Amino acid sequence: MCSQSWITLGLLATFVHADFYISLNGSDAATGSAHAPFRSFERAQNALRDVVDVMDEDVKVFIAPGTYYLDKPLLFTDLDSGNNGHKVVWEAQDIDKGVNISGGYAIFFSPSRPKAYNDSSVPITDWTLTDVRKGVYSAPVPSGLRTRHFFADQKHAQRAHHALSRTWLANNTDGYWIVNEQAEFLLTMDGLEHAEIHGLGSFTTRFSPISHAADNKTLVMKQPAWNNNGIGYDTISRPDVSHGFFVENALALLDEENEWYLNTTSETVYYKPPNGTDIGSMYLVIGRLEQLLVVGGTYDRPAHDITFRGFNYMHSTWSEFKYPTLDFLSLTN
Repeated sequence: MCSQSWITLGLLATFVHADFYISLNGSDAATGSAHAPFRSFERAQNALRDVVDVMDEDVKVFIAPGTYYLDKPLLFTDLDSGNNGHKVVWEAQDIDKGVNISGGYAIFFSPSRPKAYNDSSVPITDWTLTDVRKGVYSAPVPSGLRTRHFFADQKHAQRAHHALSRTWLANNTDGYWIVNEQAEFLLTMDGLEHAEIHGLGSFTTRFSPISHAADNKTLVMKQPAWNNNGIGYDTISRPDVSHGFFVENALALLDEENEWYLNTTSETVYYKPPNGTDIGSMYLVIGRLEQLLVVGGTYDRPAHDITFRGFNYMHSTWSEFKYPTLDFLSLTN
């Protein structure tokens, strides 16, 4: 009995001292060693949880270079914490280049997909030229996607928009009256039901979705967002300082280079690349996750002694309010 216990503890101690590895070319059926790395963060996390209670030195997880597209945020709790005075360290294998943690959905143009980002775990679909005159392309996106962020070659693309003057609209309890003919195009604009009014104040960025156009040149806004945007300081109608006022997110507004639009009904994204740029040469990603990495616990069981090194976080979205009711629409810059 004693001999059997000694052998078990000896094997466990050997396992505790081992580091783990993750690679885009790995497999979750592998052992997680340098020569047989795991494929996913979740698999490495499960392996770590088997050893953290008895660790007698820091345990590291090395992540090979590349872009790792997440289906859900990485969540770390007290179960993932270091113990016995030691840490759990998640570290890029190439600390200078780092490792890319993406909350986006990459859309490539076949057959010329950027090889550096050609990960078989990512849903890959083709762009289609849908408006030859304007040079606008479209592609399907995952069902239920809601986002305000689209990235073209690692930079934010501009959501389809048109600048307005606040003097063109007058507030009422339902929304806005159109009081200047320069804004009357809104009353008959295709896709009005997907559009939003976007106001940049002195310290807030506010969005108020449009419901429909009504009689008396009225833009009826969706509730409760319209009422909520009138609460507090620096509101959408009475900013302390105005840094811009726009209507956004309608296909009819997509008329400039590097603009994009998401139609949530047809689940289609539209994009107009810069003139003279081959869309097949571009790295295009639409954000879908709001959080990439979450560390939390409880007061009784807090997360602790977890270190992350060399992580590059990218391609998240910014839709903190609740869809589809859009309850909260006041977000600080």
